[in-house]
Formats: sequence, C-alpha cells, structure tokens
Amino acid sequence: MRRHPLTRRDLLLKGVALGSVTVGPALTVSDSLAAWQSEEAAARKPTAWNELGPVL
Repeated sequence: MRRHPLTRRDLLLKGVALGSVTVGPALTVSDSLAAWQSEEAAARKPTAWNELGPVL
C-alpha cells in the first residue's frame, strides 16, 4: 500500500490539534495558516551555485 505524504498544512493542523503548536492570543490558527501559505507562494531566489555539487 502506498502512503501519501502529509502536506505542511496537515502537519500544522495535527500539531495544533495535539496541543504541540501554540500561537499568540491575537493570532488565530486560520490566520497563521494563511500567513504560512502566502509565504510559500512567494517567489524564492535560486540556490547558490556550489562548486562541489549536490552530495549524493
């Protein structure tokens, strides 16, 4: 049976449900999820070139 990996959103929601993730009193879980998703959607700069290449 093939298992599907959990998304970051799933992991964050599970952590909130278990009480291992806490946010400030003025920040709701939905606000923190929206902020996280907007950060992930932002363009990232490319990884710097490395003379040795990736380590396999």
